[in-house]
Amino acid sequence: MGDVVTDYILQSPRVAETSGAARPKVLIVERYLMIAESLAYSLDIEGFQVKIAVPATKLDLDDVLASKWHVVLLSIDLETRDDVSRFLPLLSDVGPVVVLTAGTDRLAQAWCIEAGAVALADKERPFGNLLEIVRRVIGGETLIGPGEKERLLELSRLHASEVHRRRAPFLALTAREQGVLSHLLEGQSVRTIARVSSVSESTVRSQIRSIFQKLGVNSQLRAVSLARQVGWTADLHQ
Repeated sequence: MGDVVTDYILQSPRVAETSGAARPKVLIVERYLMIAESLAYSLDIEGFQVKIAVPATKLDLDDVLASKWHVVLLSIDLETRDDVSRFLPLLSDVGPVVVLTAGTDRLAQAWCIEAGAVALADKERPFGNLLEIVRRVIGGETLIGPGEKERLLELSRLHASEVHRRRAPFLALTAREQGVLSHLLEGQSVRTIARVSSVSESTVRSQIRSIFQKLGVNSQLRAVSLARQVGWTADLHQ
């Protein structure tokens, strides 16, 4: 899906009432246009000037990154640290970012704060809760106290340390072994790996045995499972 960037204009008397005043600018970044339009409608009624961005990739944000915003509402599900780093730093450069989260995943919240979010808002809470957060951010208030912020950052640091520890055995893999493991992650057979790598099947089996030894596993299923658990890809070695 391509990007959608649009100004949201409510066709009601409210627009006429506020058109002469400077309306605080709010950017909504959301995967689903219908959800974004619903939120934009509510914010417009409250007197905000709203723009919607529905990005497929971070490159789709170029139009909105050229402007400054009083508040940026990031309502994209951020499931991994890479998801967070893909969007949040860019958006933080153009305005204070409030991340709309679903549930109480403390680690995901920690990643958001670490990447520059100024506040977190629960998607499941009533709109009035988000409205209050937006107004407080525009007013310059600090919504996350230093104690809570430090606890979240410490959680992120501990998680990063654990991931690094679990990924350490993968650093011992040679370039060819990394390639074989990548093929295994894609579900390819020994015969297919040998064919695309222009080597014999016995060579591939030898490389797989070496991978088992270095990772401390005894099956292809376990090697693949471990790689997925720690988020390993060959790119991590570059």
